[in-house]
Formats: sequence, C-alpha cells, structure tokens
Amino acid sequence: MFSLVDYFSSPAIPLTRANTTETQFSAEFVYNSFGYRTYEFDNITDRHIVVGGCSHTEGTGLHLEQTWVKKLEKQLDIQIINLGVGSSNTDFVSQNLTLWLQNHTHKLRPHLVIAQWPNVYRAIHWNNSVADFVNNSRTDELYKQKLSQGDEHFLLTFVKNIVYLDNICKLRNIPLIHIYLDVPGPEQTLLEKQGIEMHYDNKLPGKTWHFDNNALDKAHHSEWCQEQWVNRIGKII
Repeated sequence: MFSLVDYFSSPAIPLTRANTTETQFSAEFVYNSFGYRTYEFDNITDRHIVVGGCSHTEGTGLHLEQTWVKKLEKQLDIQIINLGVGSSNTDFVSQNLTLWLQNHTHKLRPHLVIAQWPNVYRAIHWNNSVADFVNNSRTDELYKQKLSQGDEHFLLTFVKNIVYLDNICKLRNIPLIHIYLDVPGPEQTLLEKQGIEMHYDNKLPGKTWHFDNNALDKAHHSEWCQEQWVNRIGKII
C-alpha cells in the first residue's frame, strides 16, 4: 500500500495507487498524485476540513458523490480533504492526519479534523519496507499470533494513536472529532481517562449510525447510510 519513501516530508502518506483510476462495481475511483480519492494537495482552499478513516470514509462501493465526505462538504459549503483508505488501521489514520497538520498548518490551517477510527483489530505489517494492512479477513501468521496472545497488541496501539493525534490537535488549537462506528469496548475507559470523547455507534434508537450492505459491491454501506452519518456528524459539529 505504501512505503517510507519521502514519508516524513509528505503532506500525507504516499500510496502506490497514485495517479490511477479504477472502476469498482460501476463506481469510478480517481486517485490524486498521492493516491487519495480527493483533491490534489496543491489545490487546497484556505478554509477546509481534513478527514481520515477506512473504507467508511473512502466510500468503498459508492460513487464519489454518494460518500458522507462529499455530502458533508456540500452541506457545510466547505472543502473537505479525504485521506480515507479502505482496510487501514489506527496507525495509518493517526500518522496520516498528523503529517497533514505538520506540513500544512503553517500555511493552510484546517477548520476542523474528523478522525473516523477503524476497527481495533487491525494492524500494519511491513515486508521489505512496504506496508500491508491486515485484519480479521486478511490475515498473516504474525496477525494470528497477536490475536492468540492477547487483545493488548491491538487495544494499546489503538488508544495510543488516538491520544497522539488528540494531543497534536490540542497543541495547534484545531478542533478534532473522534468517530468509531462500532459499539464501545474496553478502550472506552482508557480514552475517557485521557479526556477524549469518542462518538460510538450504540446500536440503540437515536444512537446508531445505521448500517446495511446495500452499496454497489453489496458488502459496504449504502448512500442512505452515508446520509444518516452526515446528519449525525452535523449535530456533533
């Protein structure tokens, strides 16, 4: 997915799919020169929001205009930079948003940062300096060993990355919204001790983010779900 080439001086982690276009279940995925489904980074307005996340945020299985990011952009009338990448984990999201803040806030300060945190049980494994995302549906032997040896391999990394990004935003006085589209787990207490508010999907009337499998690929969430998320995020903002 990505390597460490030009990593620390980049506005975001460079991806191998840069400057490509794919058709996925009739949806066109056009990637910018860094490999993201968003604006070119030299075409950023003075007033913008930057978001990070996994397939929920990239919009897997959806046309670009159907994604919550584009719908929120239209509703708020503000440019939104989408650094979401399907299958990514909290290491990726935290470091990506941190790179953006470190390399852009001196000239283009985000109005807001939104972090949609991927599932706890995800990781990045490295092979010959190239990263690979691993999770419950895409495993390797190291991942299986971590699972068998305890949740701490994932839980503590999850919390560390969230706390790190939260502190970066506080130092720069930039508002940050944390979203986790699943029910609270053991990480909730750890985050609360750090004074971090996470917006969870509590699977209760009025407190759920809504999910189905009605995207074009019949595996991800529909445009209707994305609209519900925009309504929820709008209330949080």
